[in-house]
Amino acid sequence: MPYLTTATVIFGALTILNLLLTVTVLRRLRDQGQHEEHPAPALPFAMQESGSPAPEVDATDVDGRPVSIPGDVRLVGFFSGSCRSCRDHVNPFLAYVEGMRDGDALAVVSGTAEDTEDLVTALGGAARVVQEPQRGPVTSGFDVSVFPSFFLLGPDGTIVASHTSIRLIPGQAAA
Repeated sequence: MPYLTTATVIFGALTILNLLLTVTVLRRLRDQGQHEEHPAPALPFAMQESGSPAPEVDATDVDGRPVSIPGDVRLVGFFSGSCRSCRDHVNPFLAYVEGMRDGDALAVVSGTAEDTEDLVTALGGAARVVQEPQRGPVTSGFDVSVFPSFFLLGPDGTIVASHTSIRLIPGQAAA
């Protein structure tokens, strides 16, 4: 009987310790997102780094106007018709570009016309939209392999920031 009591006490103590450690980890994870002075963690895939030159790409938007990168735009967002999380990033992207001048934001939507129709419509009011097939010229030029992806370009045509979340691109107050 004393062995059973001892085992129960040890098990209870370990359970309480586990609970305290879990709460501590959760608090740190929650706080981590609130401190913007810390850089975002490295991404587990290749993406063009800050400071590298933006690729020279020419395309035509859905309204038939030519788009030239670098030069015409400051922010390029890549969305895919087959990407569920891309739809979750539409509203934060729209909030980010709200304060930008007309034409400074470009949304590149990859996929078939049927798959991308809702994205083109949603993004078209606030940004210029280029609709292209998977691995089209703009997507290939930026070497995008993960959707969504976002690139902030400087006035000299270099990539200032890049990430898969618009919330981690500096500048505007992204929602």
